[in-house]
Amino acid sequence: MRKYGLHEGDAAPGITASAGQAALLLVESLIHELVANGRLPLDRAIAVVEIATDTAGQIALAQCTDQADDPVGDLLRVIARTLSLDADAPSSTSHG
Repeated sequence: MRKYGLHEGDAAPGITASAGQAALLLVESLIHELVANGRLPLDRAIAVVEIATDTAGQIALAQCTDQADDPVGDLLRVIARTLSLDADAPSSTSHG
């Protein structure tokens, strides 16, 4: 039986770059929803995305991939930036 996973030189069958991008966008939407509903503190959400970004960079380095050409890292940095924008936005839950 073949094991599927992310191994050097191995790609999961049927998974394309656009499918991976769609998956990241779905995760971003879920994170924003969890933050908006108070289920996940914003600072923790940002920390989780930063950890994922660092990990993606380490994987790119281990695979001798040019980090300047790291689409996963780029997408994760965009997600972190959008969460940071949420942190800078006035709270919509304030009572006044």
